[in-house]
Amino acid sequence: KEDVYSKRSGHAPTVDLGAEYSKTNYSGDSTSENESTKIGINVTVPLFSGGITSSQERQARFNLQEAEDNSELALRNALRETRQYHTKVTSDVAAVEARAMAVRSSASAYRSMKLGYENGLRTVTDVLATQRKLYQARKDFTESKYLYIIDTLHLKKSAGMLAANDLETLNSWLDANNTQSTQAEELGGLNMDEIDGIKLKAETKVFGEEANKSQHKSLYEAFKAWKDEKKN
Repeated sequence: KEDVYSKRSGHAPTVDLGAEYSKTNYSGDSTSENESTKIGINVTVPLFSGGITSSQERQARFNLQEAEDNSELALRNALRETRQYHTKVTSDVAAVEARAMAVRSSASAYRSMKLGYENGLRTVTDVLATQRKLYQARKDFTESKYLYIIDTLHLKKSAGMLAANDLETLNSWLDANNTQSTQAEELGGLNMDEIDGIKLKAETKVFGEEANKSQHKSLYEAFKAWKDEKKN
């Protein structure tokens, strides 16, 4: 707007105020002095300067219109993004809560299945299936938390509220101690060692020998023990 006013002023008349004072000494038969003071106003009215002033004013008006349109576009984009990420954050909160419940449910199913396997009521295939479901549930839960964090940062950015404190809060969420305690809470008291540590038993039907009551950490170790017994 200031540029438009500046270009438009090229059509306005200019006024100059001037003052002049002079003093003259004459020497000869008689000395005399002459003093004069002049004050004048000079008014210049531009009639035509080849159209450059008009073209500059039109260009300034077009630039003003462009700036107003860009401002309106930026405002609409900010409103659109704010609404969009607000909806996403609301959906992410519901997704996090739902998948947290899925993790706890899968952890409870895994604990029951593992206990049934240890008592001889379930097979190792059942345990591995529930373990796979638990890992998938934890993966989905982690992804939903990641989306919630990213969309929250986008929402704060769109609303002009993103600050360094938000990144400090995010960094505290990634702290190792907080992560371990949060995992234990998510898994309903289970830890990763309990999930990964399945003690497999070598059974008669698998290897074609008498039942082996010894416990093995993995199916491979049970098979290796069976092979050693065969050699002996």
